[in-house]
Amino acid sequence: MPEAPMLPPTAISDITRQMAQLSQATLAAAIITASGRPHSIQQAFDLMRDIQFAMHPQPGSGAYSEWKRTSGAALNKVHGPT
Repeated sequence: MPEAPMLPPTAISDITRQMAQLSQATLAAAIITASGRPHSIQQAFDLMRDIQFAMHPQPGSGAYSEWKRTSGAALNKVHGPT
């Protein structure tokens, strides 16, 4: 039986990155839907960034360092009807 071809390492890392993005987008969509209120596109992007940095910290990134300073408020925010 012939051996199955191996995926190149770059393909595996791309798939892993895309799966992480999909899980972050799914979680953000679930939170927005469960909140029962409209969200702007910017609010959706901000929520996805919060989820991304919480799940996959990037200590060497300036954007992550800036987010980390105020992450407590972002991560503890309740996204429900007001």
